[in-house]
Amino acid sequence: MFESVMDIVSKITEAKEIEELRKVHQVNRPHPLITLTDAEKSSQVAHNTARAIKLILQKNREWLVDPRFRERMLSEDVTNAAGALAEIRAYGALLEAGYQVNPIRPAKKPSPDFRIAAENGECANVEVHAKQVSGPTQGEIDKHAQEIEKDFQAWRKEEGKSGGVFIAEASGIHPLRAPDPAKRGETTTINAIHSLCQVKAEEKQFAEDEVNLLWLDMQDENPWWFLSCDPSVLVEPVVSGNDGMLTSGALWYAMYGWKGAPVFDPDFPQKITCMQHEGRFHRDTKISALVASFPRATVVFENLAPKVTLSPRCRLRTMCLPRASVQYSMYDWECGLVVSTFEVQRRRILALEANVKKHLGYIGEAWT
Repeated sequence: MFESVMDIVSKITEAKEIEELRKVHQVNRPHPLITLTDAEKSSQVAHNTARAIKLILQKNREWLVDPRFRERMLSEDVTNAAGALAEIRAYGALLEAGYQVNPIRPAKKPSPDFRIAAENGECANVEVHAKQVSGPTQGEIDKHAQEIEKDFQAWRKEEGKSGGVFIAEASGIHPLRAPDPAKRGETTTINAIHSLCQVKAEEKQFAEDEVNLLWLDMQDENPWWFLSCDPSVLVEPVVSGNDGMLTSGALWYAMYGWKGAPVFDPDFPQKITCMQHEGRFHRDTKISALVASFPRATVVFENLAPKVTLSPRCRLRTMCLPRASVQYSMYDWECGLVVSTFEVQRRRILALEANVKKHLGYIGEAWT
């Protein structure tokens, strides 16, 4: 018997709770649970979440119905609720991959969200982060919609009418913060790199002497979170569009980029700027690997020089994660492979920069 997303969500919620959440609508963003249940026919994220719920119900129903977790999931703070749904998707994905998964109860001392083990008992810590539209950007979207609605209602009043429905579309959306024109070298891509690099930057949840996985959930159902649609624009070192414009992959740079690395940005005129800080894997970090979970791809980036490396068994298990993408991932299948692959990618980036500057009319920080 086919179960809809709503059927599955109803196993951990009550009808009256869902109806109350329908009233939670922060201007341009409904509650994420409502987005999931209302968009099930077209949303891969909704089906991913429902699948995870079904797996967790079989293994650990108590975790899903725990009052503290439900309070987060049903919170009117949509950011908090989105974080809870990200943990559900991560938990379900880890179960699907065959790991033993033990959720860690929140405590006064910072701790990871999950501790996982492969079949041979080798363990790792997993910290989940739901990457969402930046606060300032969401504020600009909300303000824009409010202003448009105000103008619309004033026009309706002049016409001697009231109410009505209007459709407003915000323009120039920068999900990970818009560049400041007053700051030299700041671009959309530079800001995205910095934002992704800073995820859980203090790393208080992780131990120095253990395998630590940072799980980045890129499946927020916010209508403006379009970066989740195509992972290649984030995880490849450099991509090009149909117009020939080049874009540096913000997530790749956030992990593997280096201070001074050329960053290609498709702002018009196209720019090349320099990365102003080291990527996460060029810093002192406890992270053994990053796992980025997109609606239709799961990408693994291993650290160039981890304090504790993934074991072969734990590494292979990540290939069983839903929609695991070996073509986008950076795996250390043999010792030193990630380092040598990075060196080739670094040389390609520098060679591309040199050729662009030499042959495409590069002037200062832009070419035409």
